[in-house]
Formats: sequence, C-alpha cells, structure tokens
Amino acid sequence: MGGEYNSKGFHSYYDKECIIHEVTNQYTLQHNGKVERRNKMLIHKDICMLKERNIPKQFWGKVVSIVTYCLSRSPTKNLHDVTL
Repeated sequence: MGGEYNSKGFHSYYDKECIIHEVTNQYTLQHNGKVERRNKMLIHKDICMLKERNIPKQFWGKVVSIVTYCLSRSPTKNLHDVTL
C-alpha cells in the first residue's frame, strides 16, 4: 500500500518546485508532528472565528476553507517569508 508519491515523476516535480518530500510509516500519527500541530491550530482558529462572530455551526466547512486560505498566504519561516 502506498508508494504513489515516490515515482520518478513526482520526484522531478518535488525538485522543480523545491518541495521537501518526507515519508512516514502508516498509522503512526506521532511521526507526523508538524501536520498534527497544523491541524490543531486550524481547528482552534476555526472555533475562535465561529465564536467571535457568532457564526452558526453549519458554516464550519466554509470557515475552515477561509482560515486555510489565509494561512496558506501568510509568510512562514520555513519558506523564507514566501507565500503561495
């Protein structure tokens, strides 16, 4: 199972786009700390936005999209202040 992101085509794409490709074992969430922290941060920001503006819970999905959009366009230390 897996391996679909390890082809030569993907590796050339990673190199072209300066993407660092890291793999982990299946079903070991503890190895995926960065992603888990990012997901936790997204959830906390979503909850804050929903509560701060009294947005009904049925808009949770839209709020997740908005928060993700904003975070994706914010500069980060890992990308040397580059945004998408």
